[in-house]
Amino acid sequence: MEIRDLEFAASQAKNMVTFADGNEQSLLSKDDEFQKTNLEWHHKFTNAFAIFVMFLIGAPLGSIIKKGGFGMPIVVAISFFILMYVMTQQGDKMAKEGKILVQIGAWFSNVVLFSIGVYFLNKARNDSRLFETDVYAMAFGKLKERLSKIELFSKILKLKKQTV
Repeated sequence: MEIRDLEFAASQAKNMVTFADGNEQSLLSKDDEFQKTNLEWHHKFTNAFAIFVMFLIGAPLGSIIKKGGFGMPIVVAISFFILMYVMTQQGDKMAKEGKILVQIGAWFSNVVLFSIGVYFLNKARNDSRLFETDVYAMAFGKLKERLSKIELFSKILKLKKQTV
């Protein structure tokens, strides 16, 4: 009788472990489904906001990019669209895997590009020459001049140390 009772108890314990494993899998499946549903709910808002963000980037770029005709603004716009698409896909992937919060994954690309759009808007308001190559050539020349002064200064210091 004791052996039969022990076998029955072991069988019941195995059944409980199997039942617990099934419940754990069910809960994990429901959690994954909830994550996906929550992500899609946020996308209803992020997709609408993305239109505003792209407008916020595109409108200032139209006034900032003066050279290149029609081609250069199109290339820049497509680049920002691809950037938004890649960031959205990466945010979705990390949110679905549970690596980051769903809200962060859904809104990440919009927040980053919104800040870029505000920067471009500020530059356009100040009539900045952001995409003109001569501006960067002048800045590079000034940087080169400063570095040469620093190198000259360091050579002078080395000469003084050698004479002392």
